[in-house]
Amino acid sequence: MEKKDTESSLCKKYYDRLLTVWPHFPTVVCATLVFGVLAHGSALFNKYSMVDDPQYLFGMGYTFRSGRWFLGILGSLVRWFTGSPNFSLPLYSGILCLAVLALCACVLIPLLGFTKKWEWVLTAGLMTVFPAVTGYFGFLFTAPYYLVGLLLCLLGCSVLCRYRKWWAYVLGVVLLALSTGTYQAFIPTALCVMLLHFLRKLTLAENWGWKDLVKDILWYVSACLAFLALYSLMSKLCLAVTHETMTSYKGLDNPFAGGIGMFVQRIKLAYYLFLIPRGSTRSAYMFPYRLHTLYYIFLVVLCVAALLYLEQLWKRSRVRALSGLLALGVLPMALNFAHVMVDAEIVHSLMGYSLVFFWLLPYCLLRWVRPVENRAVLKRTLSRVLCMLLAVVCLLYVRLDNTAYLKAEIYQTRTIQYFTTLTAQIKSLDGYSGEMKVTFVNKDFNRDPTFQEIQEFTDFLIEPFASWKSELTAHSFREFLNMWCGFNPEIVDEEAYADLPEVQAMPHYPEAGSIRIIGDTVVVKF
Repeated sequence: MEKKDTESSLCKKYYDRLLTVWPHFPTVVCATLVFGVLAHGSALFNKYSMVDDPQYLFGMGYTFRSGRWFLGILGSLVRWFTGSPNFSLPLYSGILCLAVLALCACVLIPLLGFTKKWEWVLTAGLMTVFPAVTGYFGFLFTAPYYLVGLLLCLLGCSVLCRYRKWWAYVLGVVLLALSTGTYQAFIPTALCVMLLHFLRKLTLAENWGWKDLVKDILWYVSACLAFLALYSLMSKLCLAVTHETMTSYKGLDNPFAGGIGMFVQRIKLAYYLFLIPRGSTRSAYMFPYRLHTLYYIFLVVLCVAALLYLEQLWKRSRVRALSGLLALGVLPMALNFAHVMVDAEIVHSLMGYSLVFFWLLPYCLLRWVRPVENRAVLKRTLSRVLCMLLAVVCLLYVRLDNTAYLKAEIYQTRTIQYFTTLTAQIKSLDGYSGEMKVTFVNKDFNRDPTFQEIQEFTDFLIEPFASWKSELTAHSFREFLNMWCGFNPEIVDEEAYADLPEVQAMPHYPEAGSIRIIGDTVVVKF
């Protein structure tokens, strides 16, 4: 009895300590869980296997070869700890994702200076339901690791923003390098958090002069350069140790191809997409339907909030106003920095988590504006309107997320039926035996006119649920056949058969005669 009391007292002691640092912890955890179930419940209790998932059901995907060296290290540590391969697990991995997202919100909230419960709820909710998270849930074999990368990013920013000590600099740089080594797309998130904290700091600092501005610029810029250098060094070291080479996939092997002119064009695109948020690719667009209208409403409020914010800084000092104007001028590029990092056609929804800060920015600026007599009513009114609109944004994203999962369920079911029928036709061939090889000629399954898109899903384009024929690709169809249809023959390359006269004479699937046996191989012509 005494032992249990001691353990209980110890737990309470540590919980009380936690609440002194994060008083918002219980509220954030509950909000994340509720919003997580509302938005991602379908992915928690069902298995959606899209695009890469069939191929990496028991793996991690590209790690060291794609510059994600810390992702590879994390995967190795987990495999050692569990004694088993990595698994793409819906409920287990999904709950881990929500837990990490709660920690992310707990780290971010103090940086933004939010002290009210409804601020905590809306922040945690928005961070949880944002479509990029839905994209992560589409790649559950690596989703928890990606969100650990987000947590490392926010922790690194928190250390760099809060302290001006050498150890904070080193620790912040290391954490940001680890985050980038998990998923490079969190670099824009780091830039946004630093800029937001800088804007808040301008309203809190008692004294602010040119020296303070120069010191902060040098602190943040040098930290960014340092963590990118450390990331690059570790990437090269890991490639050397593993005897791998950087993949050319999405230009990872040569990110600076094109020179200065290319980067200027990318920066222009980043600002253009801030003013006109269309997305450089279909799946990169985060504001469909009424969210597009809300975006422009928030943009107008942002302009008003920025003017109020700069007016306040101007009254205090010209240097403050210049500093705030500089940070606000850089923020649009930071929000869309993924478009600066890589070519526009490469960007997709998983790379756009930094855009979540667009919704928070107007409210943050208004909150940081000190109430002046002739502006107090305007500030209070706009703040209340924004809070209500943020709740609407969360609701619309919950709906969007659920629609993406509905689309995934329907198309996955149709794809299973499609390949089941194909498998049955192969096995029903006269003379077929289980030892026969199979080749797929013209592996463009889109040739089949019987497999049509549902028009109502056309605009629901969150990656990997963007493509309505995501499984009907040469990318992972073999693994999909094995995983969902139990058909795992030896598949040979089509080049040896494509030019044969008898194959050329075959019609395209699903027409009669599009599947036949040639020698010891089943030929399927699409």
